Amino acid sequence: CVVVQHRGLAEEPVLEGLQHVGVDDDADGTLEWKQRTIHMSNATDWDFDHHLEQRESYTATLTWWDSNEDGFEEHIFRRVRETSYLDQHAHGWTFQAEETRSMEVWRNSLHQPHRIRIVVNELTSRDNNSDGSPDTYQYLSRTWQATDTDNDSFLNRRVFHRHYTGQRDDNADGNVTTAANINIWHARNLSLSSSGNIEV
Repeated sequence: CVVVQHRGLAEEPVLEGLQHVGVDDDADGTLEWKQRTIHMSNATDWDFDHHLEQRESYTATLTWWDSNEDGFEEHIFRRVRETSYLDQHAHGWTFQAEETRSMEVWRNSLHQPHRIRIVVNELTSRDNNSDGSPDTYQYLSRTWQATDTDNDSFLNRRVFHRHYTGQRDDNADGNVTTAANINIWHARNLSLSSSGNIEV
Protein backbone atom coordinates (compact mmCIF):
# COMPACT_ATOMS: atom_id res chain seq x y z
CA CYS A 1 0.00 0.00 0.00
CA VAL A 2 1.46 3.36 -1.05
CA VAL A 3 -0.19 6.73 -0.40
CA VAL A 4 1.45 9.89 -1.76
CA GLN A 5 0.05 13.39 -1.40
CA HIS A 6 1.33 16.52 -3.12
CA ARG A 7 0.11 19.89 -1.93
CA GLY A 8 1.18 23.52 -1.81
CA LEU A 9 2.11 26.03 -4.48
CA ALA A 10 4.56 25.26 -7.28
CA GLU A 11 7.13 27.47 -5.59
CA GLU A 12 6.53 25.75 -2.22
CA PRO A 13 5.79 22.05 -2.85
CA VAL A 14 4.97 19.70 0.01
CA LEU A 15 5.22 15.91 -0.35
CA GLU A 16 3.77 13.43 2.12
CA GLY A 17 3.94 9.67 1.65
CA LEU A 18 3.10 6.45 3.50
CA GLN A 19 4.22 3.03 2.30
CA HIS A 20 3.42 -0.40 3.73
CA VAL A 21 5.08 -3.46 2.16
CA GLY A 22 4.94 -7.12 3.16
CA VAL A 23 6.43 -10.39 1.86
CA ASP A 24 4.82 -13.82 2.27
CA ASP A 25 7.09 -16.16 0.31
CA ASP A 26 5.17 -19.36 1.04
CA ALA A 27 1.71 -17.76 0.72
CA ASP A 28 0.52 -19.12 4.07
CA GLY A 29 -0.92 -15.79 5.23
CA THR A 30 1.93 -15.03 7.66
CA LEU A 31 4.37 -12.33 6.55
CA GLU A 32 8.06 -13.16 6.85
CA TRP A 33 9.04 -9.55 6.19
CA LYS A 34 7.18 -6.27 6.47
CA GLN A 35 8.09 -2.60 6.34
CA ARG A 36 6.43 0.74 6.91
CA THR A 37 7.83 4.06 5.73
CA ILE A 38 6.58 7.58 6.34
CA HIS A 39 8.12 10.41 4.34
CA MET A 40 7.45 14.15 4.42
CA SER A 41 9.31 16.93 2.64
CA ASN A 42 8.90 20.55 1.67
CA ALA A 43 10.87 23.07 -0.37
CA THR A 44 10.69 26.69 -1.54
CA ASP A 45 11.74 28.44 -4.75
CA TRP A 46 10.28 31.90 -4.31
CA ASP A 47 12.23 33.57 -7.16
CA PHE A 48 11.51 30.81 -9.73
CA ASP A 49 15.18 30.42 -10.68
CA HIS A 50 15.02 26.60 -10.51
CA HIS A 51 17.31 26.66 -7.46
CA LEU A 52 15.62 26.07 -4.12
CA GLU A 53 16.13 28.40 -1.17
CA GLN A 54 15.55 25.52 1.23
CA ARG A 55 14.48 21.89 1.38
CA GLU A 56 13.61 19.81 4.43
CA SER A 57 12.66 16.15 4.76
CA TYR A 58 11.69 13.61 7.41
CA THR A 59 11.70 9.85 6.79
CA ALA A 60 10.85 7.14 9.33
CA THR A 61 11.21 3.44 8.52
CA LEU A 62 10.25 0.37 10.54
CA THR A 63 11.19 -3.12 9.30
CA TRP A 64 10.36 -6.53 10.82
CA TRP A 65 11.67 -10.01 10.04
CA ASP A 66 9.84 -13.18 11.18
CA SER A 67 11.67 -15.84 9.18
CA ASN A 68 10.31 -18.81 11.15
CA GLU A 69 6.74 -17.44 11.08
CA ASP A 70 6.03 -17.98 14.78
CA GLY A 71 4.39 -14.57 15.18
CA PHE A 72 7.41 -13.06 16.97
CA GLU A 73 9.82 -10.90 14.99
CA GLU A 74 13.41 -12.10 15.34
CA HIS A 75 14.86 -8.92 13.88
CA ILE A 76 13.53 -5.35 14.10
CA PHE A 77 15.06 -2.24 12.57
CA ARG A 78 13.90 1.35 13.11
CA ARG A 79 15.40 4.44 11.51
CA VAL A 80 14.52 8.14 11.45
CA ARG A 81 16.30 10.52 9.09
CA GLU A 82 15.93 14.30 9.02
CA THR A 83 17.59 16.61 6.52
CA SER A 84 17.79 20.36 5.95
CA TYR A 85 19.40 22.06 2.94
CA LEU A 86 19.82 25.79 2.24
CA ASP A 87 20.65 27.86 -0.86
CA GLN A 88 20.81 25.47 -3.78
CA HIS A 89 23.26 26.30 -6.58
CA ALA A 90 24.30 24.65 -9.85
CA HIS A 91 26.55 22.11 -8.08
CA GLY A 92 24.59 21.34 -4.91
CA TRP A 93 23.81 23.20 -1.70
CA THR A 94 25.58 25.93 0.26
CA PHE A 95 24.59 24.39 3.61
CA GLN A 96 23.32 20.97 4.58
CA ALA A 97 22.45 19.28 7.87
CA GLU A 98 21.54 15.61 8.20
CA GLU A 99 20.74 13.46 11.21
CA THR A 100 20.00 9.73 11.22
CA ARG A 101 18.92 7.78 14.31
CA SER A 102 18.48 4.03 14.22
CA MET A 103 17.82 1.14 16.57
CA GLU A 104 18.19 -2.54 15.69
CA VAL A 105 17.14 -5.50 17.83
CA TRP A 106 17.82 -9.21 17.33
CA ARG A 107 15.83 -11.65 19.50
CA ASN A 108 16.72 -15.15 20.66
CA SER A 109 14.51 -18.25 20.62
CA LEU A 110 12.85 -17.07 23.86
CA HIS A 111 11.84 -13.82 22.11
CA GLN A 112 14.17 -11.81 24.35
CA PRO A 113 16.78 -9.33 23.05
CA HIS A 114 20.00 -11.08 22.06
CA ARG A 115 21.64 -7.98 20.59
CA ILE A 116 20.72 -4.29 20.48
CA ARG A 117 22.44 -1.64 18.41
CA ILE A 118 21.71 2.10 18.56
CA VAL A 119 23.36 4.51 16.12
CA VAL A 120 23.14 8.31 15.86
CA ASN A 121 24.84 10.07 12.92
CA GLU A 122 25.00 13.84 12.46
CA LEU A 123 26.50 15.76 9.54
CA THR A 124 26.71 19.51 8.87
CA SER A 125 28.63 20.99 5.98
CA ARG A 126 29.16 24.20 4.03
CA ASP A 127 30.19 24.65 0.41
CA ASN A 128 31.73 28.10 0.64
CA ASN A 129 32.62 28.52 -3.04
CA SER A 130 29.71 26.67 -4.73
CA ASP A 131 31.92 24.07 -6.43
CA GLY A 132 29.98 21.08 -5.11
CA SER A 133 32.54 20.03 -2.46
CA PRO A 134 32.15 20.85 1.25
CA ASP A 135 34.87 23.16 2.52
CA THR A 136 33.80 23.15 6.17
CA TYR A 137 32.12 20.11 7.69
CA GLN A 138 31.53 18.16 10.90
CA TYR A 139 30.51 14.53 11.13
CA LEU A 140 29.71 12.83 14.43
CA SER A 141 28.71 9.18 14.79
CA ARG A 142 27.86 7.40 18.05
CA THR A 143 27.17 3.67 18.29
CA TRP A 144 26.09 1.67 21.35
CA GLN A 145 25.79 -2.10 21.11
CA ALA A 146 24.93 -4.70 23.72
CA THR A 147 24.99 -8.50 23.32
CA ASP A 148 23.87 -11.43 25.44
CA THR A 149 26.83 -13.75 24.78
CA ASP A 150 25.79 -16.54 27.18
CA ASN A 151 22.02 -16.54 26.51
CA ASP A 152 20.98 -15.77 30.10
CA SER A 153 18.71 -12.87 29.03
CA PHE A 154 21.23 -10.28 30.30
CA LEU A 155 23.10 -8.10 27.78
CA ASN A 156 26.52 -8.60 29.30
CA ARG A 157 28.82 -7.41 26.49
CA ARG A 158 28.51 -3.66 25.83
CA VAL A 159 30.49 -1.52 23.40
CA PHE A 160 30.37 2.22 22.74
CA HIS A 161 32.07 3.88 19.77
CA ARG A 162 32.30 7.62 19.09
CA HIS A 163 33.70 8.84 15.79
CA TYR A 164 34.22 12.49 14.90
CA THR A 165 35.79 13.99 11.81
CA GLY A 166 35.74 17.54 10.54
CA GLN A 167 37.61 20.40 8.96
CA ARG A 168 37.37 24.17 8.50
CA ASP A 169 38.15 26.12 5.35
CA ASP A 170 35.75 29.03 5.70
CA ASN A 171 37.22 31.10 2.85
CA ALA A 172 37.44 28.08 0.51
CA ASP A 173 41.03 28.80 -0.48
CA GLY A 174 42.09 25.18 -0.16
CA ASN A 175 44.04 25.75 3.04
CA VAL A 176 42.34 23.90 5.89
CA THR A 177 42.72 25.85 9.14
CA THR A 178 41.71 22.99 11.46
CA ALA A 179 41.03 19.28 10.96
CA ALA A 180 40.27 16.36 13.25
CA ASN A 181 39.65 12.63 13.04
CA ILE A 182 38.91 11.12 16.47
CA ASN A 183 37.76 7.64 17.51
CA ILE A 184 36.87 6.60 21.06
CA TRP A 185 36.06 2.99 21.97
CA HIS A 186 34.73 1.77 25.29
CA ALA A 187 33.94 -1.90 25.94
CA ARG A 188 32.79 -3.67 29.10
CA ASN A 189 31.89 -7.19 30.14
CA LEU A 190 29.23 -7.10 32.84
CA SER A 191 27.53 -9.73 34.96
CA LEU A 192 24.31 -9.90 36.91
CA SER A 193 24.44 -10.86 40.59
CA SER A 194 21.94 -13.19 42.24
CA SER A 195 20.21 -10.14 43.73
CA GLY A 196 19.76 -8.61 40.29
CA ASN A 197 22.48 -5.95 40.53
CA ILE A 198 24.88 -5.25 37.67
CA GLU A 199 28.47 -6.15 38.52
CA VAL A 200 31.40 -4.74 36.57
